[in-house]
Amino acid sequence: MAVNDKKVLGETVENLETVSRLITRYAILEDLHLQRKSSTRDQLEDMIVCLYAEILTFLAKARKYLQSSAKGQFSVRSKYRSN
Repeated sequence: MAVNDKKVLGETVENLETVSRLITRYAILEDLHLQRKSSTRDQLEDMIVCLYAEILTFLAKARKYLQSSAKGQFSVRSKYRSN
């Protein structure tokens, strides 16, 4: 694995951790603020939906990257594996 690949992998894993914290925080925020009627409720709900859409987009890209990275590592290992 090249140095740049390791950096991208590390950043991807860190971002996955950030996403997990965001999901937890916004679940709490939903419980606290979206249950009440308020003048800003619709705006807040729209912003949360946009955030979740961005999170899903990131997760799809991260999954694709991690799958391709894992396949590359497997093929390199199997090339050099002794029988």
